[in-house]
Parts: sequence; C-alpha cells; structure tokens
Amino acid sequence: MSEIDLVNEGVELYNNHQFEDSLKKFEEAISINPNCKEAYFNKGLCYQSLNDHTKALECFDQSLHIDPNYTSAIIGQGNSHLKQGDKEQALSNFEQALKINENLPLAKAGKSLCLYELGKKDDVNEIIDKQIEENTDDYVPYLIKGNILKEENKLEEAIEQYKNCIKYNKNCYEAYYNMALCQSTLNQNDEALNNIEETLKLNSDLPQAIDAKGCILYSNKNYTEALKCYNDLIEKEKDNQNPNADYYFKKGSTERELKSYEDAIKSFDEALKINPELVKAILLKGSCYDYLNKNDWALENYEKVIQKDGDNEMAHQLKGQSLLSKGKTNTEENNYEKALDEFDIVLKLNPENSEALFLKAFTLSKLGKKDEAIENYKNSIEKNKDKEKNENACMANYNIGIILSKDKKNDEAKEYFNKALEINPKYSKAKVALVMLDKGDNIEEAFNELEQENKDDEDILIIKGNLLYDKEKYDEALNTYEKVISINPKNEDALLGLANCLYKNNRKDEAIQKYDEILQNNDKNQNALFNKGLILYENGNNEEAYKLFDSALEIKENPSILMQQGICLLRDEKFPEAIEKFDKVLSIEEKNAKAYVGKGQALLGENKINESIEEYDKALEIEPENKNALISKANSLVQNNQKDEALELYKKGIEIEGEKDNCIYLMNYALCLFGKKMEETWDILDRAERCYEEQKEKLTQKEKEFFEQNLDKLKKEKDK
Repeated sequence: MSEIDLVNEGVELYNNHQFEDSLKKFEEAISINPNCKEAYFNKGLCYQSLNDHTKALECFDQSLHIDPNYTSAIIGQGNSHLKQGDKEQALSNFEQALKINENLPLAKAGKSLCLYELGKKDDVNEIIDKQIEENTDDYVPYLIKGNILKEENKLEEAIEQYKNCIKYNKNCYEAYYNMALCQSTLNQNDEALNNIEETLKLNSDLPQAIDAKGCILYSNKNYTEALKCYNDLIEKEKDNQNPNADYYFKKGSTERELKSYEDAIKSFDEALKINPELVKAILLKGSCYDYLNKNDWALENYEKVIQKDGDNEMAHQLKGQSLLSKGKTNTEENNYEKALDEFDIVLKLNPENSEALFLKAFTLSKLGKKDEAIENYKNSIEKNKDKEKNENACMANYNIGIILSKDKKNDEAKEYFNKALEINPKYSKAKVALVMLDKGDNIEEAFNELEQENKDDEDILIIKGNLLYDKEKYDEALNTYEKVISINPKNEDALLGLANCLYKNNRKDEAIQKYDEILQNNDKNQNALFNKGLILYENGNNEEAYKLFDSALEIKENPSILMQQGICLLRDEKFPEAIEKFDKVLSIEEKNAKAYVGKGQALLGENKINESIEEYDKALEIEPENKNALISKANSLVQNNQKDEALELYKKGIEIEGEKDNCIYLMNYALCLFGKKMEETWDILDRAERCYEEQKEKLTQKEKEFFEQNLDKLKKEKDK
C-alpha cells in the first residue's frame, strides 16, 4: 500500500474522530516515505484534536522542512500557537500563509481571529466584512463578527451572525454558546437554554457553558436544576489549586432561594475562604441569618460590609430590614428608630431607591407616625410610576388604605385600595379590604359578593378561610379551604388551613393525614411539622413530637415553636431543658411575658422559689394583667408561706375577664382560701370542679391526681 493510500485512510479515520488509529496510518505513511509532507501535516492535525499542541507544532515544522511554502502547515502552526495563547506568533503565521496565497479563507479567518483577540477591532471589521462579501463558506468571520456585535451590545445582530456561523459549521460550540449569552441578556431564556444544551453536546466539559446554564435556570426560577449545575462545576474543579469563589457564591444564592439557609451559609463560607473580600457573599450570608431569625448574626455580617464600604447601599438597606424585623420581634421602639436611620442613609446615597422609601414608610407606621408613613409611601409610588405592575407601588397604595381605614377615613381608604387594584387587578388583599369596608364583620356576605365577582380566585378564598379560622368558625373555614382544594389540589396554604381546622375540631387522625400530605410535597413546611408534633404530643407520643419540633426549628428559629417546646418539656418535668427553650425565646423576644412565666414555672419545678418569683415579676412588668403570671406568682408565694399576698394575686388573676378559667389555678386558690374564708373556698371549689369536667382530657396524669386528691380532701372538709 502506498503512502498516499495510507494518508487517505488516515484522513477518513480522522474525519470519524478516530484520532489514535488515524495517527498510526500517518506514521506508516512516513515510514514508507519520510518526505511525505501530507502525512506530517495530518499527523499534526491529529495532535491538535488531542489538544497536544507541542507535538502538533513539531509535525507542522517537519512538513515545512520538506516544503517551506506548504500553506496548510503554516495555518496549522497559527492555530496551535493561538490555542497556546501566543497571539502575536499566530498572527505572524497566518500573515505568512497569506503572503504565499492571499486567497486562503482559513488564513484570513485565523488572522481575523488573532486581530480580534489582540483587540484590533477596526482591522478585524475590514477583513471579515470583505470575507463575508466574498461569500466564502468559512464560518469564522461570522463568529468574529458576532462577537464584535455582542461586545457593542448589538445583540439581535450578533445572534444573526452566530446563526450564519452555525449554517457553515454545525459543530461550532462557540457560536451556540455566545448566541445563548445574547438571548439570555434579551430574556429569551428558552432559546438560550436550547443553545447552551447544544454547546454542551459539542463540549460537555466547558465550564462557562455549565455556569451559563445554571444562571439561565436560576433566572427561570428552576433552582433545583440550577443547583445541579453549580454542584457539577464545583465537583469538576475539586482538585484545582485555585477554585472559583463565584461557583460557591452562586451555589449559595440558589440554596437561599430553595430556603436551604444553613446550606447556603456553608456555601457562602466556602466562597469567602477563597475570596474573603467577596462582599456579595457576606451580604447574602447575612440575609440567610435574617431568614433564620438570627438577626444579631445577620447584623454582624452587614456591619462587616459597611466597615469595608461605608457607602454600600444594599448593606445599609439589609441592615435596616434586619433591625425592622428585630424591632417587630422584640417590640422595641429603639430598633425601629435604628432601622429608620439606615433607610435614611440609603436614601442619601440614592434618593431614587423606591424600595428604601417603602421600607421607611413601613417603619414609620410601626412607630405610629401615620402622616409621615403616608407621605413616604406616596414618594415610593411616585418613584415607581413608570414601572408597570410594580409590586411595591401596589402594596404602598394598599398600606395607605389600611392606615386610613383604621382612622375611619373610609372614602379615602377606598381610593387607595382601588389604586392598588389599578396596578394589579388580581391583588386579592385590596379586593377584600374594599368589600370589608362596606360589609364590616359580616364575612359571609362580604365574601359571597367577592366570590361571585372573582370566581375560583384561590387567594380570596384563602383570605376568607383565614378570617373564619381566626374567628374560631372552624367548620366554615374548613369548607372554604376544601373549595380551594377542589380548584387546586396542591394549594399548600389551603391544605394547611384544612389540616389546622381538623385539628381544632379534634379530628386528629385526619389532621395528621393532611399534614403528611403537605410534608410529602414539601418536607420543609414548618407549620405542618410543628402542628403534627403537637398532635403527637397530645397523643402521648412525646419523643416523636420533640423530633418534629426540632425538625421545624432546623428550618427557621421560630419563637412560637420554641415556646411550645418549652411548655411541653415543662409538662414532662424536664425543667432544665424547658428553661433552655424559654431562654432562647427571650433571646429573640426579650419582652415575651409568656416565656418569663414558663421559665418561672420551670424554676418552681426545680424548687427555686425566689428565682421563679423574679421571672413572674418580669412578666408582670411587661403585662400587669397577665393572668398566668399573677396566679403562677401566687403559687410560688404559697410555697414561700406568703399566703395573704398569694390570696390577693389569686383573686386578681381569676377575676380577669377574657380568659377561660383554669381548674388547676382555681384549685390552688381554693386551697389557699381554705381555713380563712370558708364560704368563698366552697364557691371557688364548685367553680373548679365544673372547669375540671371540661378540661380533664387535656391535663397530665399528675395534674389529674393533684386535682382529684385535693377535691376529695376539700369535699370531706365541706361535709363536716
């Protein structure tokens, strides 16, 4: 077989991407004829395809040693030098080839590419425009023209050039990739995603394509798939000595959107290990702590950014929001004032920041400064007037309406509710507010009208169900939630509302089924985990209940759940653990009277009487009419043999209206009265016995024994 036959076989194998086998054929040809320049040239192409440009250059050199004017080999040299980053040498190679033959399309394309890479755009434009005019079948001019147009932000024109490029070379992954970037910028995300997929079919390991895919998926709110991209990128560079901090940042941002806040914090920490100055990671890490109700840790991160850059608008805004959240939690006016200061800093940096104006208005309303709040809401609306369907403008109008309606300025309030609906005709809260202004507390009448006008509006039905639930009309609320589920069986709010109604109606097994249905679709639904835990606790399955409470708290630190967990531990006489939970509540809500009472009861359980009294006093300082605090303090005083003072507190506590009697409290009062005021003792005892019949199902065994033993004892004394 001649060397020419072997070269032809090698070329066929090369075209089928069988590069190793192709190399063998070219080497056989060289062994037959050491002066076969075509064999050396094609051998060089194989090494180029195998990304071994050093060996490729050796082959091209040998080919040129045989024929110094062999332009294909010179172009091969240029391509390898360009891949190695030696743009000047590559340009020299392509110009050398063109001196030999000025009509070589590949040499022209290579020269254009070098000039483009060297930033000589004017020269490039002149060359590639000529090439395109000549109507050559070469794809490179279209690729370069597309890149230049892309840099000039002429994205639609760039896309057309990339399409032309692909017409001549369907395997040009760079064209698919760059076209996808243009389409993504133009919000043509579906088309962009298709072209990124084409890119990855041609080059599956191209990190920038995987990164772009993740960004597009993130933009489409397909966070689960986006996260896979960032995990893939991190896995691919696990052995890299200089990992990319941005991959970890994007991973954390995606986890944050998936509400996996703990995971997000870990990812941001990894990004900051690589680049401690990555401000955006510090900011979003802080926001994750906010979502977890860890405001102090959030504030610490915002302060770090402000120390690095005192004019960082976003840091001041997030700090203000964190203080606002902390203020709501602790009912501390001081935090609202601090939040106001931060929003003022933001507005000084950027007077056009409509969101800061909105937040400032909201803070002012919390401080009771209604007129100033309305003024800032109006300013916020004005800044948003050119933005269609702006959510903040819609909410600002609604909030003004709420402030005015509370001041009984109903006509003005209606005007603003209608303005909210002009921005967003589907804004259910505004629709409800308008009808409620006309119908007052007549929920059924108000919502019948709304339902006729807004058939199958899930949001309106949910609001109706919630209002009925708040008024303890559980059967009516349940029917409303069921109507939502008939429209949308996967409406999580309706399923949760339905489960809660079943629980309130003592249909606990059915409630658990509904909570399980919710958790099957969303295992991070905190309310479902918590309420299922409450039912299990009431059913005596305490260990499983505590596990569910813990799972709920892993999602977000919630003072209500911590409080209930503390109460359960208190009932189980696990006093140190109960105190720990109440202390956690107080670290979040330092003016939570209920938590002070719970802590006092736990301390009394440990026989720390004086310490328990101190906690009850803290509760009474916050809420002087707190029934539980008064009676619990009385219980501690009895233990301290201060019965006269205890009697006064029992009397004051039991006479407070608005709360149901508690049979245990009444029994303690009766025991304290016994021997001093006998007629009053028997009256309180009768009242306690009536309460006991209603409440005994919810009492612990120890509470039942305490009540029944003392009831029997006092009745015997009465019979005497």
